[in-house]
Amino acid sequence: MDLVFAGTPGLIMMLVYGFMILGVGVGIYLKNKKKNAETSSEDYYLGGRSLGPIILFFTFLASVYSGNTLVGFAPKAYRLGFPWVQSIAFMLISSAGFLLYAPRIFPLSKIKKFVTPADWLQYRFNSPALSMIASTVMIYSLANFILAMFVAIGQAVSGITGNSIPYQVGVVFFVAIMITYSFLGGMNSVAYVHFIQGLVLTIGVISLVVGTFYTYGDLASATEFMKVNFPEKIALPDRAELSHWVSVLVFFGIGLPLYPSSIQRVFAAGSLDTLKKSISKMLFVPFVLVGSVMMVGLVAVKAFP
Repeated sequence: MDLVFAGTPGLIMMLVYGFMILGVGVGIYLKNKKKNAETSSEDYYLGGRSLGPIILFFTFLASVYSGNTLVGFAPKAYRLGFPWVQSIAFMLISSAGFLLYAPRIFPLSKIKKFVTPADWLQYRFNSPALSMIASTVMIYSLANFILAMFVAIGQAVSGITGNSIPYQVGVVFFVAIMITYSFLGGMNSVAYVHFIQGLVLTIGVISLVVGTFYTYGDLASATEFMKVNFPEKIALPDRAELSHWVSVLVFFGIGLPLYPSSIQRVFAAGSLDTLKKSISKMLFVPFVLVGSVMMVGLVAVKAFP
């Protein structure tokens, strides 16, 4: 199958997108540099604790729904079938998990000037050893997350461009851009780039669903196909599978909202009202994004049996 973005068009598309997000990050850096002669740790790591509801929502969106949404969730739906509807519940409960702690820790972070999650641990337990251990664990978890994103970047670039741009080149190119705008502008640059990426992700996923249905048929025909050829993909989960679902729900509900990157965004909110508005909007995202890519994976069962 010929890919639209293979060859020169794919190269142009990647370059334009890459330099566009680099330009946004650098532009934010130059704008902030004119305002302040010196940049404090709060300005750099938390965007001056002034992120508004729209920017905060999109930086939550881009950090929670990143490369795994397309590169991971759609193929998983292709392999498992309808039982992967559990993914909507996983992401929904992770968004709800923010409501367990974010509204309570945010006012305290303002008063005590928390910049990192370790600052809260130090305040609560007054143990440098515990703070060091927790920081090490968080760095380790983030390292795994970052490596997964490298894989997602490489797979996306090589896949979209029909390998006109090799996997390794895509990773190096976009990682260099991310390091540059993150280093220059800190959280402000990251947040505004996430705004762009969140829009691109949302528009891209919706376009992907429409294009998939137009090219390969709708979900109803795919379901009938699975009913005849892959009945296990539409079967109800047994008791063992349901117990697995419950355990993963607990894991996602507690784990994802407590990622260091997620806590940083809680600290970066401009106000408690802004934080609550952004989190409440996140509750609708699983149905739109995860549900959409799941349908793509299900239709692919018929398209590529």
